[in-house]
This record gives sequence, structure tokens and C-alpha cells, in this order.
Amino acid sequence: MTLRLKMTERFTCSLPQLASDSDPADQVVAILSGHGLRRADAQRLVENELTITPITGIKKLTELLDGRAGDDGKWIEASEECKVAAGKLVAFLRWDGTSRLKPKALTETERELVIEHGFDVAVREGFFQRVTDYVESPEQLAAVFKLISPTVGGGNRTPDKTRRLIDAAAELLGTKADGTESEYAACIGSDASLKQSTE
Repeated sequence: MTLRLKMTERFTCSLPQLASDSDPADQVVAILSGHGLRRADAQRLVENELTITPITGIKKLTELLDGRAGDDGKWIEASEECKVAAGKLVAFLRWDGTSRLKPKALTETERELVIEHGFDVAVREGFFQRVTDYVESPEQLAAVFKLISPTVGGGNRTPDKTRRLIDAAAELLGTKADGTESEYAACIGSDASLKQSTE
């Protein structure tokens, strides 16, 4: 049996932020291994199914000007250095290129505050037809689906399609899912997120 899905495949990769000072592929392998995949299977999945591309961007202006919520939910106020760098960036964006009042250039330190480096992780087309090549149990399958999940246009999860994928993959693994809400929710998020995404 093969998994067949009639939809344009789009995925959400729910990975922790990858550090820019070490190999991103090794980091993703470690994340998958930490979620229960054998290291060799995690390595094959990363090599065969993911394209990891370095990206450079600019931090959100609101974060630079005001601040952001920390991982613990507490507000972290933007530093004065960030606010000055953001002010220069805003002045440059508003500058029409002709007025004599040119915006001040960012210093090297200010550029480091404004520019962020990261990675884009793309999933190769047909991944869900091959996902069972990398897992040995429903638990490992659930772990992969927690990290790499199907989406539709706006990024909303598609629980019905995910349920069909789980059923088909479980059948390929030789273990039929019992189809309970909690089992599916374990694969695609909490019961609350499952109900939310179906509304």
C-alpha cells in the first residue's frame, strides 16, 4: 500500500530555532533523535527529505523599538541600542533618496542588532508517501508528525487529512490506529488545537 494525498503539499516544520554557529543538519538530526527516531533514520530523513537553507533577514521593527515576549512569557524591553538602530532603519525606509537629509548609517554593532541569521527548512514534495521509510512505530510516526505537519494556504493544520495519513502509515507499519481523538491529537497537537483547527 502507498500513501496518496491529492493536495498541494505544504508543510509546517515546528523545529526549535537552530543555532547559526553549528551545522543545521546535525541539529535537526539531534532534534529528531531526541523525539524517538533512531539516529540513522533521522540522518536519512534529513538528507533525503529536507532542504535547509541559510537566510538573512531583518528583525521585526516592533521588537527592535519596543521589545518582545521572552520564552517564559515575560516582557523584555528593547535596549536603548536597539531603539537607536531601529530609528536609523526607519529613517532609511522613509528616505525618498533625493532629500539632502540622508539617514545616518548603521554602525557595525547596530547592524548586528538589526540583522538576524537563521535557516529555512523546506520539506521535499512527496514526503508523506515516504515517511514510513524512516519510522518503526506509531510513536515515532507521531513524533515526526509533531515536527513536520501538513498545512493549507494560511498555515492551518488539516486534521482530517492528517488522520488519513496516520491511518495509512499505521497500516504500512502493521499497526492499525484505533482512531481516537486523543491518539490523533497526540500526532498533530493537543485536543484544544485539534478542535480549534477544525472550526
